Amino acid sequence: MSMNQFKRRASYYARTGFSRAKDIGEMAKLQVDNISDESKIKELYAEIGKKYYSVCGLNPDVAFVTACEKITEIKTRVEEKKNRITELKINGVVDDEVCEPDEI
Repeated sequence: MSMNQFKRRASYYARTGFSRAKDIGEMAKLQVDNISDESKIKELYAEIGKKYYSVCGLNPDVAFVTACEKITEIKTRVEEKKNRITELKINGVVDDEVCEPDEI
């Protein structure tokens, strides 16, 4: 192989290597952008769901009945537990501070 051929090959591999590295960098950036966008979509879906439940939760469209009923059940359980915690505090079982298990 002549020196000229060697230079041409080295130049070619350098160009394609840099080009490939640039492509890999762009792919990584696009993947990060997609993850960010998908996260934003999930947040918006959650926001839509919260708004729908607050507006139509007691009288949902047939497609949302099961989900709305589950949310209502869970919200009821949470409220019951909060009320029980309040009762226990009132009865002096626990101070307002949270106790560690070994302190009880």
